[in-house]
Amino acid sequence: MTEPSPSKVRLVGVVFLVVLGMVFALAWALYTQSFRSTVTVSLQAGRVGLVMDTGNNVRLRGVEVGRVTAIEPTPQGAVLTLGLDPDQIGRIPADVIAEIVPTTAFGTKYVSLVEPPEPGPGRITEGAVLHNSAVTVELNDVFANLSRLLDSIDPAKVNATLGELARALDGRGDSIAALAAVTDGYLTDLSPKLPVLQRDLEALADVSQLYADVAPDLLRVLDNLTVTGRTVVDQADQLDAFLAGVTLLARTGDDVLRENHEGLVTALDVLRPTTDLLHEYEPGLTCFITGLDRTRQALEPGIGGASPEIRLNSTITLGQPPYENPRNLPKIGAANPPACHGLPFVDETERPTPQIRTDTGLDPHTGEVRPGRPPVAELLFGPLLTTEPSGGDS
Repeated sequence: MTEPSPSKVRLVGVVFLVVLGMVFALAWALYTQSFRSTVTVSLQAGRVGLVMDTGNNVRLRGVEVGRVTAIEPTPQGAVLTLGLDPDQIGRIPADVIAEIVPTTAFGTKYVSLVEPPEPGPGRITEGAVLHNSAVTVELNDVFANLSRLLDSIDPAKVNATLGELARALDGRGDSIAALAAVTDGYLTDLSPKLPVLQRDLEALADVSQLYADVAPDLLRVLDNLTVTGRTVVDQADQLDAFLAGVTLLARTGDDVLRENHEGLVTALDVLRPTTDLLHEYEPGLTCFITGLDRTRQALEPGIGGASPEIRLNSTITLGQPPYENPRNLPKIGAANPPACHGLPFVDETERPTPQIRTDTGLDPHTGEVRPGRPPVAELLFGPLLTTEPSGGDS
């Protein structure tokens, strides 16, 4: 058997290396899912913390739905490129938010997609931009903060403080437990009232805003009150004199009312029928005065207007018989209700106005004129009283 030629051995070695490289490349491509299409979205975060690398998981409700394909630092933090599984897109709402959380205290981090309490109907799409809501604090941050704190304090003082605290708590475990139990009871009772407290705080914010809006007006009012108070102080003597006068007036009025209250009550009782009658005839009085004024305005042009002079029209009327008793005794027999008869505006349908009958015991139409009798003096002054001679010859 002949040995293979060196060139053939080299060729087989090269082919083996090529095949081995292709196997490794295929395994790497399968591991990184290079042959699988993804939906690319962006995640903007203020920071990503440590142990966040490309290839880390993207999870929804604990189920892997994609991977981190790229991390790019920015002045505001970092932008993560997420490659989501197209088969899982239908489960991810468009308004989803992201959190960067670790798998364990020291484990690698992953992106957790959190659905809102009431997700919208839309689904996430290619090119969407998500916003980070929280990044878990790493233990190294805690240790760094603790180290800075320990560097800034004196260990001796810390030791003394802890010693005093230990002595203060020594033997008081039961009291502390009872206090914790009471506090828990208070918190349990307070917990159902937290929504009411929240509403009260919101209302308090509105009230505070209202006070802030009216604060300039309140300050002006206080300034005015300051001026008023200063004026009262400056005029204290006049104010005292005024109050003394008011007090004296009150005492005098009290004396007058105390001495005359019965007379005032009697006067009011006596005035009641008169005021009731005036109240009853108030419509007639009002329209009579208004109509009288309108009549004055209508008659002014006929009697010379409002010039400073007096114009009189005089005539001679028949005399009336002299007063006789009991025929001419005064009598109040009117019983007419209040009426205006069209006043103050009387149209043609209301003319002449109806006659108002009043019974006063007088008859203005008792005079009698006959030719040749009576003489002029009787016409002017009424029948003259004559005395018949008591006796003698005629």
